[in-house]
Amino acid sequence: MLVKIGMNIISVLDVNEQQEYIKLTVSFDHRWHDDFLTWDPAKFNGTTSIIVPADIIWMPDVTVTSTVLDTEYIIEKKDLNPEIKYTGDVRLNFGYVLSNRCEMKTDNFPFDSQECVFVMSSWSFTTNKITLEHIGGQRPIQNLNSEWDVFPYTNETTDYYLEPENPRRRIIYRMKIKRKSSYYVWVIIAPTFIISALSIAGMFAPFSNTGDREEKVSLGLTTLLTLAVILSLVTGEMPRSTNLPLLGRFVLFEISICVLSVALSICTMFLHQRATTRQWAVPRWLLYIVLCRRSDRINDGPEIKLPKSEVDSDQKRSESLKKDAENVAVKRLYPILFQLLVSFIENGETSERDVISHIFESYDKRSRPVRNDSQVTLVKVRMNVLCLLEVNEQQEYIKLTVSFDNGWHDNFLIWDPAKFNGTRSIIVSADMVWRPDVTVASTVLEPEYITEKEDWNLEIKYTGDVWLNFVYVLSNRCEMKTDNFPFDSQECLFVMSSWTYTIDKITLEHIDDQKPIGSVKDSFINIFQ
Repeated sequence: MLVKIGMNIISVLDVNEQQEYIKLTVSFDHRWHDDFLTWDPAKFNGTTSIIVPADIIWMPDVTVTSTVLDTEYIIEKKDLNPEIKYTGDVRLNFGYVLSNRCEMKTDNFPFDSQECVFVMSSWSFTTNKITLEHIGGQRPIQNLNSEWDVFPYTNETTDYYLEPENPRRRIIYRMKIKRKSSYYVWVIIAPTFIISALSIAGMFAPFSNTGDREEKVSLGLTTLLTLAVILSLVTGEMPRSTNLPLLGRFVLFEISICVLSVALSICTMFLHQRATTRQWAVPRWLLYIVLCRRSDRINDGPEIKLPKSEVDSDQKRSESLKKDAENVAVKRLYPILFQLLVSFIENGETSERDVISHIFESYDKRSRPVRNDSQVTLVKVRMNVLCLLEVNEQQEYIKLTVSFDNGWHDNFLIWDPAKFNGTRSIIVSADMVWRPDVTVASTVLEPEYITEKEDWNLEIKYTGDVWLNFVYVLSNRCEMKTDNFPFDSQECLFVMSSWTYTIDKITLEHIDDQKPIGSVKDSFINIFQ
């Protein structure tokens, strides 16, 4: 069986040099042929394709074998929906956050480039059962990392052996990233050079016409301490390898120059002290080398002792403390509010049970709820921000609590209220109804649902309109522009889309009545108004 695979990089989230892995959001496109999923469109009202839950069909176990952490699916595997065409061709598209092994070569840090390798293969099937093929073409990366430039990947297909005479096919993707070095140039390299230059100049500058100059040694030692701190910052970001990065070698070279300057200053002070206490004459060859000649007007008098000059060179380091403002009140309030919601159900349980029995008697949640496959399902989406929890500048994401309202029309969930004691709406478990796979595609971590998806409830009106409301903690990609820090402002983009359905099946519409962002308590009250 031939399985075609396409990989598209959505955004690069993090490059961890110490643990040597790269974290990014990717989408995969898997295609294969199933001989048992074919039909004649003429016998089924011209239906040429259907979308079904992934757990009812066979799927190849092709996965990324070079991952280093658990894969965080943007949509849970049980909620994936492949598309099946009448010819038996199956297509599955899904996205997840991938943490992949990436060997770091930091000899030229911070002017380095890295090559990360992604390996896709099947764990179970050999080449006589499944063979892999790459789908040509890749979409441009939507969100670039502010620290790295990302280049298009290359791919190759090879065979490997886990056991003799049973080869397995794999696809190797190679992606090149290059570090943006301007930050390190202006924050580390330039200050290190300036500090070293000032230190060297201070070593040989005359503090006084006569007397000792032991303050030069204090200046040199303070400079050495500063450079040692800078070197520790550089090595703290790099993996423990045998080779010192280029930036580390630069700082170490500056330290060596400062050490040499301090040693020369100590020698000069020693010779100066000997010359003044024992009245040594300066050798003629030394005067000839430095082009210096002693004036006859100079009087050899008693040694004049001058007070020592004090040089303040205290180095202060400030650390910014960040707080994770995780609001546990959300998780505590929601069960109470859910009970309040349930309390709104009035008398008439018999009528509601009759409605449920009536509309779900022949209902199939696996298919899109339209009478004709050519009809387009309109999904209305509304997002309300309840609470901002965290803004992570280093990893460039924002964490917040949001609520989503999804509304759509289901042609198979319609009834006459007059026949059911005037019941105009019911609330049922979300697992009983077809739901669009609309989700936030720009997330960087797996969403943390306040209420488990198995416990969701949605409202169905007698007209067939379905409304679903849910709340979760969202970690969303947010490219940080810190040129004006700390007077900066950031713009974060939230992308909502369907992984499976195209616009001829599902179209999205925003409900333009955003509620104001308030406290957690006020926000939850607004949800149920």
